[in-house]
Amino acid sequence: WRKNMLQNVATVYKEYQKLLKLNNAVDFDDLLLKMRDLLRHNAEVRMQLQDRYRYLLVDEWQDTNTVQYEIVKLLTIDPKSSSVFVVGDADQSIYAFRGADIRNVRQFIADFDATKILLEMNYRSTHPIAASAQALIEHNIGRVKKTTKVR
Repeated sequence: WRKNMLQNVATVYKEYQKLLKLNNAVDFDDLLLKMRDLLRHNAEVRMQLQDRYRYLLVDEWQDTNTVQYEIVKLLTIDPKSSSVFVVGDADQSIYAFRGADIRNVRQFIADFDATKILLEMNYRSTHPIAASAQALIEHNIGRVKKTTKVR
């Protein structure tokens, strides 16, 4: 059963790729890969974009994948002295199934010599809900330690 399913997925994927090419189209993953490859292999374009976008803001950083992380690094002239601001909450990472890598949160701090500011105040939930969530997530492996507080 599993072998048939994998064969069916492979067949559908090949057909999907053919249709994209036939229609001169790309999907989201293609956009990311093409942008990364352009920045990697075309120094002139990379330098133009680095000069044009001196300040970068990335929201939902916890949901970035390896290719997105590499794009951010390629858009910076020097990660240690760049002006990159990311916002994310490792406890809210829900997109591992599509390649999001929670390690990007910790890696960013190291690669960019970043200052970490924890936003621990929860304005949306009552104390029992926040306390229950805290009791569950504090057991996550590799978690950035923080304590959620309720106003």
